[in-house]
Amino acid sequence: MRGEGLARFCDQVISVAGTRWPMLTIWAAVYQLTTFWVFLAALRFSNVHDHGSHGVSWVIAFAVFAFVRIISAVPVTPGAVGIAEASFASLTVAAVGSEPEMVAGVLLFRMLTWVMPILMGLPVCLTWWLKQRRISKMEMTGEWKPG
Repeated sequence: MRGEGLARFCDQVISVAGTRWPMLTIWAAVYQLTTFWVFLAALRFSNVHDHGSHGVSWVIAFAVFAFVRIISAVPVTPGAVGIAEASFASLTVAAVGSEPEMVAGVLLFRMLTWVMPILMGLPVCLTWWLKQRRISKMEMTGEWKPG
């Protein structure tokens, strides 16, 4: 039954999280820091310097990044689409002034961390879907039996 499978899955998740929480915590922190570095690199690649009157230091970039992560935790739109971009751009511009390079850096960052994984995942999803369809057809005709 589906209820038993869900209960078994919940037990497995609790077991894994209970025993491996230190590694889960470390890798979650590594993921967030890596994503921040991509944000900082996108700003630098977009010619936003870390000095001068219109520069964004790594401290300001980190503050913006952390605040947007908190804002995007509220599920207004899937993947915080639109909300995150507006928050990143407005907070960065509010911190140091209006520069088109900052907005370009934000859009480059979102392209690298949101659009690219989706585009790269589409072929995988399509392959999985086609395989499931083929298995379903084979089960209906009796050619395939789950092992």
